[in-house]
Amino acid sequence: MEKELQSLRNSMDSTTHKGIHFSEIQKRKIRTALYQEELKGYRRLNPSIYLLTTFAVAIIVFLIYIDIFGGPIQQGAAPTIESTWQVRHGYEHDGKMLLEVFPDPTLSAGKPYGYLFHFTEPFVAYDGKTMEIYATQKETGDRIHVLPAEKITEPSVGYDSLEQFVATFEIPKSGIWKLMIYFDKEFYGDVVLFVDEASKQ
Repeated sequence: MEKELQSLRNSMDSTTHKGIHFSEIQKRKIRTALYQEELKGYRRLNPSIYLLTTFAVAIIVFLIYIDIFGGPIQQGAAPTIESTWQVRHGYEHDGKMLLEVFPDPTLSAGKPYGYLFHFTEPFVAYDGKTMEIYATQKETGDRIHVLPAEKITEPSVGYDSLEQFVATFEIPKSGIWKLMIYFDKEFYGDVVLFVDEASKQ
């Protein structure tokens, strides 16, 4: 066995595994080529990192926008009358009455009451749209979703349009409340009501 190992050593010493085979110039060229290959690998990663970073920043900005502005539901262009808090049961735009509301005469906080909405435009203005109503209290700024999204598919019974749209909902506190009506998440109009204190029974 010892003899075979010695023979193997002798044969290896006589081959290319012995001696200096690379000059300094060749070593530099090899190192440069390896370094450039390494850089090419990094360059391939960079565009994807930039795309992912841009996408992540866009999502963060969008989420902050929704958090600050309350989402797209508030994006409709509302006339200046929306910002007033004078009690009124009708909403006019460009000199034309668009809607009126007739709440229960005994309207008070803490109980569900019926509201009769009278819309004046032809039915095609509402057909197939989703209607929602939000209520905001003047004193506290509390905002509640009083009428969840409801798709309008037919006119009021016995009428050509939404002359008598009835909704029932509860206003939790007394005070002045603004009911804001949206169709397909765009502001349509608003009314301002006084809600009496809850009756003590």
